[in-house]
Amino acid sequence: MVESVLPKVKESKKAKYIIAKFITDLQSKEPRKFKTVLKLAKGYAIASLITYEDISHYTGSLANVEVFLDAPIVFNLLGLNGDSNLKLGQELIEALKKNGAKLRVFELNYGEVVKTVQDAIKRLNSQNYDITKSSRVLKTAIRENISAQQLQIKLNQLESMFKNFSILKVDTPSLNEKEHNYQIDDSKLTKSIEYLYKRNENDKTPWHIGEKIDRDVEAISSIFKIRKNTQATSLKSCKAIFLTSNEQIAFAAKVHEKNEWPYASAIPVCSTDIFLATILWANYPTQNENLNIRQLISECYSIIELDNRLLNKFYEDINRMHKENSITDEQFYLLSASNLTYTLLEQKTLNDIDEYTDKTPSEILEDLQYRISEELLAEKLKLTKIDKNIRRFSKFIARSVFVVLGFMLIGISIWLRTLKPELDKNWFNITIWSISAALGIFGFLRWMEWIPTKLKIETGIDDFIFQKLKNLLNKE
Repeated sequence: MVESVLPKVKESKKAKYIIAKFITDLQSKEPRKFKTVLKLAKGYAIASLITYEDISHYTGSLANVEVFLDAPIVFNLLGLNGDSNLKLGQELIEALKKNGAKLRVFELNYGEVVKTVQDAIKRLNSQNYDITKSSRVLKTAIRENISAQQLQIKLNQLESMFKNFSILKVDTPSLNEKEHNYQIDDSKLTKSIEYLYKRNENDKTPWHIGEKIDRDVEAISSIFKIRKNTQATSLKSCKAIFLTSNEQIAFAAKVHEKNEWPYASAIPVCSTDIFLATILWANYPTQNENLNIRQLISECYSIIELDNRLLNKFYEDINRMHKENSITDEQFYLLSASNLTYTLLEQKTLNDIDEYTDKTPSEILEDLQYRISEELLAEKLKLTKIDKNIRRFSKFIARSVFVVLGFMLIGISIWLRTLKPELDKNWFNITIWSISAALGIFGFLRWMEWIPTKLKIETGIDDFIFQKLKNLLNKE
């Protein structure tokens, strides 16, 4: 066997992160350049499909095919996996419906959705959770400042969302005594999926991962039961597909079908949403243009999203530092509860765990404190500027009081002239007399110290107006 002359290259997570970040920035800031990137992505998608061994079978419509949605797809539709996945999920569901697919969700996956959201609500309310062992829904809620009340609203909207998308809840099918040969070996599929989850052979599967795998195995087993001896040679003849966003279980199901199932089909029992979206776009490119865009952006955001291993390592370190009193309670809270922490961890490592070092938490803490200081200073300067403007206005009003009083006296004298016409010839003297009298009275009262000085009156009016305006702004 001849070895390739090309060097062996290890996939760089940093490079993927940089490219994904570049693409998402282009979409929001430079739409014209983004269109060029989109063309390249389309070319790559087409090239990938051409080299796919069973691509010829992925033609035709999905008329009467039951597409069963995994829990993460439902989370996408609820907007609990980020905005990009929400848009991709909505576009994909609409594309499936246009192609005649019947949308379904197993009761066990529906129960997973409800239980996961309820658990996230409970933990947000109690603030009792370990971020390293939290569900993706809870991590998204923490990262994007989604409150427990907002999660409850999302959960309340679940039934109406199913109705809007024509998604039906169904029980997992059962087999009669004569159909036992359509039951797969669940234990073998479980071991295959567990192997993909493990970092090394000695790892034990955590209980919460074990529960998830059991649900996945039951859902995939149900698709085999629905298909029975069907050997699908096209999308239209496949009867049912389990749609997931988890590449690991899709791969495990495909391998199991190929090696263990006597009625293996060209169309696997389980497919990822990204793959099926690509197929639908390739079959109907003009109808599903937006689907291709959503798919690209969703993949980019999935790459940008913090790696769980990286997040787990970070929280292990800050918990250790807290126990060792290397950081204070306030610093620990800042590192574990600030959304800015995620951004800084992402920026410093480019989402690559190989870039993480023992110094990373301390560097992030330093940056956090510096940024918070900058924000506080900026806010202080902003408030100082507002205070200066309010003070300038209040001083103007205070100094204008005596001028206004003078005009009022002149106004009163004119009004008296209209009441008594005999004063018409001598109105000027009356006005001067009135003003002089007022000043005289003021001088006498001031001499007796019965009233404060003019400066003190102005200062009092100034402070009164300033405080009232400040209180008004604070209420708003």
